[in-house]
Amino acid sequence: MPTLSLTSTVPLVKVYSTTTSLEILHIGQEVEELQCTRLAEVRARRSAAAVEAALGEVRAVAADATRSLMPAIHDAVLAYASVGEVMAAMADVFGRWRETPSI
Repeated sequence: MPTLSLTSTVPLVKVYSTTTSLEILHIGQEVEELQCTRLAEVRARRSAAAVEAALGEVRAVAADATRSLMPAIHDAVLAYASVGEVMAAMADVFGRWRETPSI
């Protein structure tokens, strides 16, 4: 078995070209407007009381470290709560992490 010495050349890092440009996905304004319209339609059709009850359960379960959040999140989604609403309910309990920039 070969041994390594301080003078051995061992490739540890693969170097990639920095001249290759990556395409950035741009979502047009019309797509944003379409999604906002669809969200408004869902909110108009759903039961606001059912969504609030489901989000209340998400908050209650989030506050109890002995319970799993997944069933409560699942029920909230079945009640047509949006991802943002579910995340806001959890943020009410857990808070939001904000990075402190430092140089």
